[in-house]
Amino acid sequence: MPITVSSIYVYPIKSLGAISLNKVQVEEEGLQYDRRWMLVDENGRFMTQRTLSVMAQLLPEISSQGLKVTHRIGGDALHVPYEAEGPMRTVKIWDDELEAQEVNEACNAWFSEKLNKPCALVQLPNNRQRMASKKYTEDDEVAVSFADGFPILIANEASLEDLAQKSGMALEMERFRPNIVVSGAQAWEENTWKELQINQLTLMGAKPCGRCKVTTLNPKTGEKTGNEPLKTLMKLRNWKDNGIFGENCYSLDDGEIKLGYLLTVVEKKENPVKTIG
Repeated sequence: MPITVSSIYVYPIKSLGAISLNKVQVEEEGLQYDRRWMLVDENGRFMTQRTLSVMAQLLPEISSQGLKVTHRIGGDALHVPYEAEGPMRTVKIWDDELEAQEVNEACNAWFSEKLNKPCALVQLPNNRQRMASKKYTEDDEVAVSFADGFPILIANEASLEDLAQKSGMALEMERFRPNIVVSGAQAWEENTWKELQINQLTLMGAKPCGRCKVTTLNPKTGEKTGNEPLKTLMKLRNWKDNGIFGENCYSLDDGEIKLGYLLTVVEKKENPVKTIG
């Protein structure tokens, strides 16, 4: 059975809602628009649903003039221009520090009100500053946006089905915040992919994706739904004491990916993920 692209997602503002696309441009830092904006607290530290789950209630849309961010429950919306207007400031994401530009005061005020926490919306600058760890890129120079560590996350429909069955709960793929979802592969096969091709673009599998408690939140409301599926993942797919779902990847080329495109596995690697119990 051929492996094909079944869904494409981008998350323009880190840790806010997903946008589903029929096609997307692949750029140096990942998919176009993906995690090019980020919310930071008063100390410049990045904010996510891990500590502020209500961020899930804010849904961005892409337009010709900029982003439109709508509160799923409140209904009111914010316009985010593509060109930031505010000052440069130092921001922190995990162990990285880099310079980013505040969008404007109106965005800061709107997000601070909706999240009930002082914060600022910043945009990734054009010059590449943040690089993925060479530990997993075979010395390739890989630029990354405000994503956690790598430009692209690939997930597998068959893996989701297996996890849903073994965790005993219905699961939405959006819980795992992938960029590219594929169908036609065997469950958990994605962690054996070292080199792939989609539409003549070469993608490299860097490392399995360790999951956090965001997977236990309703992706539309941020409400916690229990300890699953993370509890099952910790047993079913364990790597370095992390529950694993998906494969972190990066592209060696720029180009376009559309729904239905064929994914070809060029080279495989040993699957590092172990099943416990």
